Amino acid sequence: MGWIRPTAVAALLGATALLTSACNRYGYTAHIERVEGSGAWTTVRGWVVDPAAGIRGGCPTLVVSVGGHTFKNATCSLAAPGSDAFGIGWGARPDVEAARGRVAGQIAFQFLAGLAKGVHSLCLDVVPRDDSTLPDLAQECVDITVPADQFSSIVLDTAQVNGGILTAGGWRNRVVRTSTEGLNQAYWFLDGTKLTPGGSTVVTDVARPDVVAAHGAGIGTTLSMPAPAPGSHQVCLAWVWGNDSQPAGTPDCKTVQVP
Repeated sequence: MGWIRPTAVAALLGATALLTSACNRYGYTAHIERVEGSGAWTTVRGWVVDPAAGIRGGCPTLVVSVGGHTFKNATCSLAAPGSDAFGIGWGARPDVEAARGRVAGQIAFQFLAGLAKGVHSLCLDVVPRDDSTLPDLAQECVDITVPADQFSSIVLDTAQVNGGILTAGGWRNRVVRTSTEGLNQAYWFLDGTKLTPGGSTVVTDVARPDVVAAHGAGIGTTLSMPAPAPGSHQVCLAWVWGNDSQPAGTPDCKTVQVP
């Protein structure tokens, strides 16, 4: 997905915050330097200064709020890339220390927020680690632009029968968070049976610029096949794991009537 960059205002603040960031109610000074994105993951990088580090000891609790989610670091080590966890990486920042005369820590933390395409406000707070009941008050906020949805989608738009032919159309956007999800593929289903493309059952991938404009990514898919027997039938579009015959998760379905 590429980097999720702060807005021009946030970037300008980042250029001067090394000297101007103020401490919060607990004495911490923290700054968000950049925000990156890759698929479903968001990574925040920056620094924090604790003037009472010699007294409090250890790393503090970092609190990130974005898109209605709140994340806190459970440990003082950075979560492994791709793990479903929130972590902090701690390291020296001699540039910050030189400017402030205090010991500073490099911070890097990642999380799964499942943000939608668009602009979101991301806020950072720092609280003492020995009191998880302290209220969260943002010390610094930046606007981030997410270029594409950070979650998978599969949508069935239309399904109808005309002239003895069943046609349907939809789209999907796959965002891989785990190796298991990487094996998911989109398939059509009719009355609970997975359809295998070939012969008179034609499945075609098509461009969907409207989906890309709205969600940042996505590709269309269409189905054409002889209509089934008269009566009510259910057409579905679903993710399927590997060679499984049943959907992985909830399919998107529509009912069609065959005269």
